[in-house]
Amino acid sequence: MRNLLLAGTAMMAGSLVLAAQAHALPVTMQFSGTGVPTVSCTDGAACDTAALPGVVSFATANGALTVQLGGTGAATPALSPFDIDLAYSFIANSGAGPGTFTIAASVSSLSGSVPGWAAMIDGNQTNGATTRFQAFADAGDALFGTGTSLCSAGPTGAPSVHLSCAAGAFSDPSFSLTEVITIATQAGITSVSGDALLSAVPVPEPTSLLLLGTALAGLGVLRCRSGRRSA
Repeated sequence: MRNLLLAGTAMMAGSLVLAAQAHALPVTMQFSGTGVPTVSCTDGAACDTAALPGVVSFATANGALTVQLGGTGAATPALSPFDIDLAYSFIANSGAGPGTFTIAASVSSLSGSVPGWAAMIDGNQTNGATTRFQAFADAGDALFGTGTSLCSAGPTGAPSVHLSCAAGAFSDPSFSLTEVITIATQAGITSVSGDALLSAVPVPEPTSLLLLGTALAGLGVLRCRSGRRSA
């Protein structure tokens, strides 16, 4: 009986997850902005310096700018389904003028229902730069698609960047997911770096909670009986 209850508890706990699993294509990173061409890199491509599948890392330089990007896509071994992570480092030297630059990470071919989202962005910036975060889901399944705005935060000009936002449910048989960091800079030496994680928030079903509670109550009864026998 005890083993059955333990097994039931494990099964119920395991059911408190998202309604469906993600089956995404590899994550793609992208950089664009004032006076620079758009460049992108997909996990596993020649530009990707990260050996771990599901993770992409690449660097690009254009005149006064040096950018290093890293990302981890949904449904990879490193993340839970529907999560996407974007790490970035942006440096402009003394000859750089003011500009607006966009750093993005995107995955497509996701499928399922997500009850909610939460995003956390932490980083640092200098020389009056500002950082803005946006997250999108796109029912057209377009890479870097912006069909549905999930949440946004900023812009902030604080030297220490701490942003967060949350969104409600999204469901579609095939959709893409995109994180976007927009950086606005002043002229001169500027350094901006940070990490943005967009996570799906699972909501347990009432039936699962009831069954889990029943299993836990059963374990409590067994413990009481065991204590009486040993007394």
